[in-house]
Amino acid sequence: MSQIKTKKIFIACSVVLVSGILFVVNRESVGLKLLYEEVDLEREEIVEKVIVNISGEINKAGVYSVDTKHRIIDVINIAGGITDNGTTENINLADFVYDTQHIIIRNFKSLNVEDEIFDINKDKKEENNKKVNINTNNIDELKTLNGIGDTIARNIIEYRKKNGNFKEIEELQRVPRVGVKTFKKIRDSIVVNNGG
Repeated sequence: MSQIKTKKIFIACSVVLVSGILFVVNRESVGLKLLYEEVDLEREEIVEKVIVNISGEINKAGVYSVDTKHRIIDVINIAGGITDNGTTENINLADFVYDTQHIIIRNFKSLNVEDEIFDINKDKKEENNKKVNINTNNIDELKTLNGIGDTIARNIIEYRKKNGNFKEIEELQRVPRVGVKTFKKIRDSIVVNNGG
């Protein structure tokens, strides 16, 4: 009888031992899985979405919500590509998209030399056909730029006072509240000297 009891005790201990090992191994793998998930979350970028309208000679014309990292060629592909009559000859396909952008794909038969990309603030841009010098213009002149209000205009002047004149237009992104999105909106409308 004692031999049977010994076997039962041995089997019971073995079951407990194997269960314990499996519990520890499973717990460690769950911990590693959580660790990997945390690392993946840290790697994820915060991607802004913008609303872009694409029309004209495009297979699926419409309004699309896309990431700011997308380029015009990406939006054309998302919209099903251009029709047989469409042309992108006057469009810079490598440009990044921005909020409220309107991309018009023209018919190659009626292509003209005017810009093929418009945004909702076209009237404001037309009245500001001269470039704004961010090294010399005052608050009111800076505020004529798309997306620049009192606060950002003051920040630009304050930055200029503390750091001297801007050496290149990209330096404007160092000014508080001027991010990549705002800079993209105004980069073609600004200069750092009278020569452009």
